Amino acid sequence: SQLSYSLVGAGVVASARAVCTKRLLASLASLGHRPLVDGYFVANYSSHGDELLYITQEGFRIVGLKLTGDANVPAGHASFDCSIRFGSAPLDAYGLIQLAQQGFQHPTKDLCRLVVENQSALTLSWLGEMQFRRVDTASAVEMWQNTDPHTAQGTAKRLALESMPKTVRLDFARHLENLPS
Repeated sequence: SQLSYSLVGAGVVASARAVCTKRLLASLASLGHRPLVDGYFVANYSSHGDELLYITQEGFRIVGLKLTGDANVPAGHASFDCSIRFGSAPLDAYGLIQLAQQGFQHPTKDLCRLVVENQSALTLSWLGEMQFRRVDTASAVEMWQNTDPHTAQGTAKRLALESMPKTVRLDFARHLENLPS
């Protein structure tokens, strides 16, 4: 009957999902510790120059939070939000990139692709490619301190710092305290 075919079909789909999930977890594990990409990354945002992001991975989701912003999308906002899709290494993630006109006017999102090359290198594709490279905490703090005051001062910097996971925020604050005045 139709009901038995539907149940069999649903079982096949559920089995296929379980197999894909197991393979994806094996792929993630083969690239090293979990999560793959938590940390500070720098990428060149074309005419805006280098920008600092804190990129986090929770399960199959990867989010890039701007710690230094630009005239369009300021610090404290997510630059991209992607979901990892099953595949072999390098891992592919598809999602949305944050766009806006100057002054964060008319914010919108568009489709993008993120390729996790390894734990220190990511490539974001949207009307071209941006290469993200991992930086250590001291380099991240120094870059954050030296950003253009029009794009990452005051409220935007506080918002970016407050948006970080607590352990990262504390690590960042410790480095800020150790910088010479």
